Amino acid sequence: MFTVSLQSEFTFLKKCEEIGKVFCTVCKAVFSIEHGGRSDISDIKQHMEKKKHTSALSSASKSDKVTSYFIKQGSAGLTSEGLKIAAEEGMFAFHTIVHNHSFRSMDCTTTLIKKLHERKFSCARTKCESIILNVLAPFAINQIIDELKAVNFATIMIDTSNHKNLKIVPILIRYFDPKTGVQIKVLEFTNLKGETSDILSSYIMEILTRHKLSHKIIAFTGDNCNTNFGGAARRRTKNVFTILNNNLKTNISGIGSAAHILHNAMQTSTDILPIDIDCIVNKIFQYFYIYTVRVEALKEFCDFTNTQYKNVLGSVKTRWLSLQPAVSKIIEMYPALKLYFDTQDKCPTILKSFFSDPVAIIWFHFIQSQLKVVCDTIKRIEGENISACEVVEELEILCGKIKNRKTQNFLTSSVNSMLLELETKNKYTKKQFIEQTNQFYDTFLLYIEKWGNSFEELKLFRWTQLINCPTWNDIQKSLTFILQNNKKQTGWNVDEDILFDKYNHIVEYSLAMPGTNAAIERVFSITNMLWSDEKNRFLVPTIKSIIILKNHFKKYSCNDFYDFLLTQPKLLNAISSSQKYSNDTAIDNKGHDEQSISTQ
Repeated sequence: MFTVSLQSEFTFLKKCEEIGKVFCTVCKAVFSIEHGGRSDISDIKQHMEKKKHTSALSSASKSDKVTSYFIKQGSAGLTSEGLKIAAEEGMFAFHTIVHNHSFRSMDCTTTLIKKLHERKFSCARTKCESIILNVLAPFAINQIIDELKAVNFATIMIDTSNHKNLKIVPILIRYFDPKTGVQIKVLEFTNLKGETSDILSSYIMEILTRHKLSHKIIAFTGDNCNTNFGGAARRRTKNVFTILNNNLKTNISGIGSAAHILHNAMQTSTDILPIDIDCIVNKIFQYFYIYTVRVEALKEFCDFTNTQYKNVLGSVKTRWLSLQPAVSKIIEMYPALKLYFDTQDKCPTILKSFFSDPVAIIWFHFIQSQLKVVCDTIKRIEGENISACEVVEELEILCGKIKNRKTQNFLTSSVNSMLLELETKNKYTKKQFIEQTNQFYDTFLLYIEKWGNSFEELKLFRWTQLINCPTWNDIQKSLTFILQNNKKQTGWNVDEDILFDKYNHIVEYSLAMPGTNAAIERVFSITNMLWSDEKNRFLVPTIKSIIILKNHFKKYSCNDFYDFLLTQPKLLNAISSSQKYSNDTAIDNKGHDEQSISTQ
């Protein structure tokens, strides 16, 4: 008979309805104990020694209960344990995209964490991508929109790029927050059917209307192509800038890329020189870059001429800073390069002419000197938070330097010595050289004047840099400009008595206008790094979510983000919710009916 004392001793057995029989919860078997009783428990011992029972017992010891893989949830949401695990999963999803790991890598990472740290942790590829796409990215967008509600002015930034057969078009927005400073956020990232002015302007207006930002826009920033601005004079009507002005029913400022202007000015000016600098640089680069035998031979010539070998570089027309280091490398290795090509039987004609002309290397020295001052300016104006009025200042300083060089016939000591040597041999004169350099300077300055006129109106805001103490006259001129050009957008009442002492609104207006579209170029760089040939299965929405998060939380380390998640219980509930696997974003979910939420 199965007594109470037997049940307390053998807890895995349960009494059956049939007298004399018990049920084993380990192997799920029913057997009789009629033969023994308390004094003789041989029936139970015999059962425990059977292969079926021992196998079931072994399997049970190696396996966890199904409930151990679930996070318990009370009526108020996740427990403290659940919140911690959700934060860990959110942090690892963030870690994956910040360090450009593939989502597939999380399959292995999750297995290791389960084995070494937390059995309830689960963030494999599907869950990791869902957290990024449907939880964290919508949360970031909501934060951006909330921040924009508190600002008065913003600038819309746009550019296009091709990724295979897709036309990728991100939209960025710049604004100034007194608490956090200048902010540039990714508002949208999608692919369009084309890049005509009608398509782009409709796309911009759709995004502005969706987020209720139309009344805050004070400027439009893009590169200087005709689609965006209709040329240098901006007199055409079929361009994004004009269409936006008409749709917004206001007079927003149009800000082109100052770095692009300087690059084109340098390229246009260099084209009038007697030699084709860009062509020679790339011809030398192409001659060596994949030919090991040629490179090894050049190294021997470097040793012979006591010249340090350096990798020969090329230049790219769309890369604004690539020409300067390429020119410098050729100048540094010129003795070895000249000797090398002079001894080649099949030297390319253009290089043969270059190395046989004693004036050619002088032009390289001249261009190197000009590139230094121009590239230094480009680096400064490509700063992330530089404003339009700061760019105006940089352009004026650069033009002043170029004018001084022309007025004083500036030449470096090395150029002067080489020209003097040629004059002594009656091969070339310094006067001839200066006449051509003056043409270079004139061409450069004319190009800047033609394409930089869009920055002229923004000189009114130079006082906001606070280099000197601003005058009331400066402030009034800026105020007049804002009121005249943004009649429907200024949602703040102007009290000039208060404005005399506190001109924070005008400073906000000025700092909301960028001086360059370098921020969008950085987005394209991140896109190309993410969307490589090895990771070619990404979809546009996934790339969009990754870029939004990398931009919005760029100042957060993975540790910082984990600490941040612990302060966001609603976000953590969304991470654990199964709703993240649906097309609807999980972040809007207000509650959960389930008592336990699977971490799978």
